[in-house]
Amino acid sequence: MGGFKYLLTGMVLLCHFTLTAQQEGINYGQVTRDELSRTVYTLDSTADAVILYDYGYTYFTYEESRGIVINTDYHIKKRLLSENATNLGIVDLIYRQPDNKSKESIDFFRGRTYRLNGGSMTFTEVSPQDIFDTKIGSDYYNKKITFPNVTADCIIEYAYTVSTPMTVRDKPRPWYFQGKYPVIYSEYTIGFPAFLGYNLLMTGYLNIEIQKPEKRNINLGHSQLDGTGQFQKFILRDVPAFTDEPYISSKENFVSKISFE
Repeated sequence: MGGFKYLLTGMVLLCHFTLTAQQEGINYGQVTRDELSRTVYTLDSTADAVILYDYGYTYFTYEESRGIVINTDYHIKKRLLSENATNLGIVDLIYRQPDNKSKESIDFFRGRTYRLNGGSMTFTEVSPQDIFDTKIGSDYYNKKITFPNVTADCIIEYAYTVSTPMTVRDKPRPWYFQGKYPVIYSEYTIGFPAFLGYNLLMTGYLNIEIQKPEKRNINLGHSQLDGTGQFQKFILRDVPAFTDEPYISSKENFVSKISFE
């Protein structure tokens, strides 16, 4: 079965903000002096940090050893605005490896810390010595990344790919447009083969831009699985931080996100 079915839950209320400078299609390493010079996020002057760019792209491949694999590319840029946000310089990525064949992996990680130094923009790369893998459960692991030279006036940027065999998880992870900090630009795209289909659940009160689905040829790397697929993009701009109010029984029902079933 192919295509998406849409379900909308939670509060329905349009929320509009003025679009700031960040646009779609940002390449890794594209950090500006203007972004580093900002000391306050104008739409939320109390924010300790702002997510400049939050990008995800989910696609499917086939591997002889793992079968059909769900891959998601991530690219994130975060601007720290106070000492209260320096904990963002430590990133924890949880993955699962139940057995030798059903192994989730985190690949192609790269990261940088950007700062202004005497008026010049400099950056420090995350090195292999800054990345630690630790077992945290029977089949769960944590890839902990410690960014170098993190201060209250820096930008941290990182990109990586999570590859999940469908024997480990049979649907993509949820995409959260909202979180603890405001987000200037969030984009999520999924491309899936026609023989797969998901119910798409959209929660929250923000007005997500849903672009028209496109049919394209998809190459999974297996002649019997290659064929027509569908691509769809979702965008949300100037996203306010999510406030977990006392009357909210479960924030998962109210936070703006896309999930699959």
